[in-house]
Amino acid sequence: MDKKTGIILLIVVLLLCCLVICVVIGVVFAWPKIFPKSEITPTPTITSVVEPTDMVEPIGISYCSPMKTGTDIIFPAEQITTPKKTISSFLDSFNDNSNQWRLGPKNSDYATSKEYIQNGKLCFDSIAKKGVSSTDTLETQAIKNFDLSFEAYQVEDTSGGASYDMVFRNINDANQYIFGVDQFAQEYYFYVRKDDKWVDIVDYIYSKEININNVNILRVVANGTEFKLYINSVLVNTSVDSTINEGGGIGLGFELGDTGDVGLFEFDNFNLKINDLGK
Repeated sequence: MDKKTGIILLIVVLLLCCLVICVVIGVVFAWPKIFPKSEITPTPTITSVVEPTDMVEPIGISYCSPMKTGTDIIFPAEQITTPKKTISSFLDSFNDNSNQWRLGPKNSDYATSKEYIQNGKLCFDSIAKKGVSSTDTLETQAIKNFDLSFEAYQVEDTSGGASYDMVFRNINDANQYIFGVDQFAQEYYFYVRKDDKWVDIVDYIYSKEININNVNILRVVANGTEFKLYINSVLVNTSVDSTINEGGGIGLGFELGDTGDVGLFEFDNFNLKINDLGK
C-alpha cells in the first residue's frame, strides 16, 4: 500500500468515527423527545380519615322546653291558693296537677320564673336577677320522718353555678333543710337554713355517682336527727343534725348563682313515703 492510499484510508476511518460519534450524541439527546419515557405515578399511600365524632346526646332527653304556650303545657292563668291537706305516701308522675303544685309565673327581686307541667315533667324556667334559691313545697301537713326520692335533670349548663334541690322540714323559707346536686360539676351538698342563716352540713363535694348528661335520682331518708343521702341508688352520706327536729313542708327547687344566670330544670316521679307514726 502506497502512502497516498494509507492517507485516504485514515481519512475514511476518521470520518466514520465522527459519524458514529454524531449518531451516538444524536441518539442520546433526541431519543427522549422521539420516544418519551412513560412516567409512572406512584400510588399514593391511603391514610385512614377519622371522621369527627358526633356530640353525644344525653341519655336523659329533655321533655321541658323554654316556656311557651301549647296544649301540652299545664300552666294556670293565675296563682291558685289551696288549703293544706293531709296526705299519705304517694307517687307523683306529673301527668296532671292533682297534688296542687304552685304552678304559674313567679316574679321577685331575685328571679323571674315560670313553673309548669309539660310532657309528664314538672318544669322550672328561670332567669336570675341575683343569686337565688327557689323552692316549691306541697301544701300538706308537717312531715318529719320520710323516704323521698325524685328524678331531676338540668337541661343545659348556662351559668356554671346552677343546681337542683330537695327541700324538707320547711318551716318557712328561712328555716329548712336542702339537699342538692350541681349536675355539671358532679358535686352535691347538704345544708340547713336556720333563722335565715345558712349552715353547711356537707359542703360541695365531688361524687362520681352524679350523671352529667343524664337524669339523677336524689333520695333522702330522714329519721329524727339522722339523714341518709342517696344519689342514683348509692348511699353517698349519712349525716346527723338536730337544727330542725320537727316536721315541715317537703318539696323541690333549684338554685342559680349569679345575675343573668338562666336555668331550665325538670323533675319527675316524686316518690314520697311518710314514716311519722313513731315520731
